[in-house]
Amino acid sequence: MVRNVSKEDLGVLSKLLGKTFKDEEVDFTLSMLDEVDEEIHSVFLVGVDRVAYEIGGEDDDADEFYCHEVLGIYTKYDDESLSHSYNEVCATAHSWHMTMFWMTWTEEKAKLLAPALIEDFENNTRYLYDITYGNVESKYKDNGEGKEKSTI
Repeated sequence: MVRNVSKEDLGVLSKLLGKTFKDEEVDFTLSMLDEVDEEIHSVFLVGVDRVAYEIGGEDDDADEFYCHEVLGIYTKYDDESLSHSYNEVCATAHSWHMTMFWMTWTEEKAKLLAPALIEDFENNTRYLYDITYGNVESKYKDNGEGKEKSTI
């Protein structure tokens, strides 16, 4: 089941993603993980809203959209679990506002996230990004009644 990442998950995620994360760096509302029988199948870890200077962001862009760096991605299996986590991040994004998700480009990340994220180059930095609008419907998360929403 897809759910939000919690502060308690950060220790395990640090091991899975190979780096340490501070509570204040992570947007716990947007960050999602997919777990089955308490085993993490995928993670889409998102940072807090900030101006993305690394990829050409400017302070006056802050009014146009929210900008979140993707701090890490993980998938245990080559299946659709990462897509479920990513779709929930998009569904949870700030409603009625554009939200940009970006991460520094690597071949591995590009392979995992294509075609969801687009490749671009700015300020001598190659990166992947996606801009989305929030959505009030959840496709995969528990709807509060112990059942997942239908994906039909």
